[in-house]
Amino acid sequence: MSSETVSKYFREVAVTVKAHMFAPRVLGIDEVYIHHKARAVFADMDNHVIIDILDNNLKETVKNFILALKGHENIAAVTMDMNSGYKNAVKETLPKAYAVVDKFHVIAKVEHVILNYFNSYKRSAKKDEKGYLWGLRKALLTDRGKLDEDKKTRLNVLFAKYPVLKEAYWTKEDLRDVYKAKNVVEANEMLNYWMENIPKGVAHFKEVKKTIKNCRHELVNYFNFPGENLTNGLVESLNNKPKDLIRMGNNFDFETLRAKVLLKQEVEKKPPLKKGNASRNHKKKEKGDDSN
Repeated sequence: MSSETVSKYFREVAVTVKAHMFAPRVLGIDEVYIHHKARAVFADMDNHVIIDILDNNLKETVKNFILALKGHENIAAVTMDMNSGYKNAVKETLPKAYAVVDKFHVIAKVEHVILNYFNSYKRSAKKDEKGYLWGLRKALLTDRGKLDEDKKTRLNVLFAKYPVLKEAYWTKEDLRDVYKAKNVVEANEMLNYWMENIPKGVAHFKEVKKTIKNCRHELVNYFNFPGENLTNGLVESLNNKPKDLIRMGNNFDFETLRAKVLLKQEVEKKPPLKKGNASRNHKKKEKGDDSN
């Protein structure tokens, strides 16, 4: 059988590949770019599998997909980034579900501001200072509690020279502390305090404050699921599968890439061990295998 015949057969199969159309308890929504176009990716967050990849990520497309899921009315939560289209699609189709904005996207907003300040200082620094500054870039984005004493000392030296960077850093850490809240009420109080106490010296935080204010309801919804740590990180890690295939086969059309992701996922599923086989294997171990 020629490679052309195999490719033709696979394209025919690709069109017929059906997504897993049963609604999960927690649905994750993200996007992946295929051929320079955003495609919505849906995942079952409890079972760690991609449900489907859509041709686009438009609000109406997302809504139609959610409504087509069997049992969609039982979805408890939907994790997502700050895409307003996803938020509104969930609001209009799943009135009982909690839309949860991924906490890493929230923190990433303030980290972006820190890097803007940092990069501006680095560009104007003397040649011998640039290496020192670059060595602290990662430390600026790291949770303070995870830094060793050397990094903390070096950051304090940096902050003494660049006070605005110090204010930006602690504003980021204060927002991270909001996620230590014990419940929705406490989270709301901490978030209010954070927004009211953003230092005036860090002007770039005005836009961040506006963005977080617009999605604060979805941010606080995180605390309606104590102990579950609902994030969109899983969807983003699952997104590596289509991204890897895109890198390996830029010539694949969208339907072929989608089918490859879904089929590969099915093949990689570990089949459950049957009780009968388990007991036979156990007896073999007890008696010893004479064939060796």
